[in-house]
Amino acid sequence: MSRRRGPGGCRRFPASATLTATTILAGPSPRCRSTFPRRRKSASIGAQLTIPLFQGGRPAAQIRQAQARQQAALEDYIAAERSVVQQVRAAYAAWKASLDVILSAEAAIEANALSLEGVRVEASVGNRTVIEVLNAEQELINSRVQLVTAQRNAYVAAFTLLAAMGDAEARDLALEDVEYYDSSENFQRVRGDFFDWSGRSAPAVESTSTKGIPAQDAAVQGPALPANR
Repeated sequence: MSRRRGPGGCRRFPASATLTATTILAGPSPRCRSTFPRRRKSASIGAQLTIPLFQGGRPAAQIRQAQARQQAALEDYIAAERSVVQQVRAAYAAWKASLDVILSAEAAIEANALSLEGVRVEASVGNRTVIEVLNAEQELINSRVQLVTAQRNAYVAAFTLLAAMGDAEARDLALEDVEYYDSSENFQRVRGDFFDWSGRSAPAVESTSTKGIPAQDAAVQGPALPANR
């Protein structure tokens, strides 16, 4: 049966077309007793092609439907690709920005530490007040907090980048004391079974139940305050 390709690489076949081929090879029967030589054989080959002339436009509509679905699948592929690229680029930009903030916070710590030392020296000779010393110490503490926050953001951005790249699995992180999922385990377990209704092990709960844990309340537990007299 001949076939041709339509737009978009789709293969088109004649709708509801049937091609029937017949081959007949006949010869003398071995049970037939005859005095004539048994050299007469006959063969016939035939073909019959049936093609409907009109089907109300159904084949063409099905072809257009398949092409529309193929176009939608192509667009979904491009959309998923763009989403992954956007996530990876955003995670990489956040990671680089966190590293820059870490460098800035480290420089700020050095500068505030040097400033605090100078303020303390000036306060020792009476040129600075206690409030100014406390303010310098507060600036140093703020820069250290900023450094810790930037380090935390860098870790989060790094793991987000790995997850967007698909490299945040348990095997990729080399986690210890973790049972990795083996996709071939179930296949190896049932590969020898030829009976579709063969029994399996009964399912069991592996998660921890919280039914026996009492509900928490918002009451503040602390030392009793002395009664006002």
